[in-house]
Amino acid sequence: GRSPKIYYTLDGSDPRLTTVSLPSSISTTLVAENSSKRVFVPVRTVSDNWKGGESFNDSAWPACVGSPGGVGFSRSAGYTHLISLDLAAQMLRRNATCYIRVPFTFNNNSDDFDSLILKVRYDDGFIAYLNGVEVARRNFTGIPTWSSNANTDHSDSEAINFENISVSARLSALQPGYNILAIHGMNSSTFSSDLLISAELVVGKSISPRGGGTLPNVLQYTGPITLTHSTQVKARILRGGTWSALNEATFAVGPVADNLRITEIMYNPDDPNTEYIELKNIGAETINLNLVSFTNG
Repeated sequence: GRSPKIYYTLDGSDPRLTTVSLPSSISTTLVAENSSKRVFVPVRTVSDNWKGGESFNDSAWPACVGSPGGVGFSRSAGYTHLISLDLAAQMLRRNATCYIRVPFTFNNNSDDFDSLILKVRYDDGFIAYLNGVEVARRNFTGIPTWSSNANTDHSDSEAINFENISVSARLSALQPGYNILAIHGMNSSTFSSDLLISAELVVGKSISPRGGGTLPNVLQYTGPITLTHSTQVKARILRGGTWSALNEATFAVGPVADNLRITEIMYNPDDPNTEYIELKNIGAETINLNLVSFTNG
């Protein structure tokens, strides 16, 4: 699990915030359903470079552009509203496999993120690759070929909904700059009356700890800090989504205890409005009286 972290404040507030709901993460869609893509139904073996690991020329592949962005065909399932490129002529009774390549640009470093989600609508199976690295598969086992078919059906009612698949373990496959999401879509047979492949790729980053958010004035302890005046410090440890009990202390800055003296007291005078205590700094250094109080007497 993640190492415990210490959060603290210097203004007297609690480092933990439980009264306001803050987002736990931010996300960026790298590949949208309607992202431009190239699609091909093979009739023979194709170089594995199509998966994105190496340079590959797909300019001769049919383009799929615009919304809704899905590829496939629908003779009975009602997928038409999700499909931009119809593949019935190339696939029905011919081949159960299609190849899809989606180029995209990543303007960051994968180390800056902690989640990667592949969202897929599919009928019947698929294998997904990110820059040549397999990141997910459904309804297919073994080594795929140019004419592979899915091992089983994926019901029409489930196929129209996104399945969100965490592929965070493959975050390192993301590259700054040009990237390829490649999908090997498969039908259960060449006689199947419908096919659907539509995908999104979303990268995310946690921005606030679980168990409550943190205020803008909350600081994470990473090393010794310098206090410029007497300050009340409140701190908590966050470990595995659970906050520790509150720890607090007041730190006096400067020679307050050594150089501050009570030099005169006017106690119980005839005029109650003239009661006072006189303090004197007997040292040469200025004393900050922030948070100074009388605790006895």
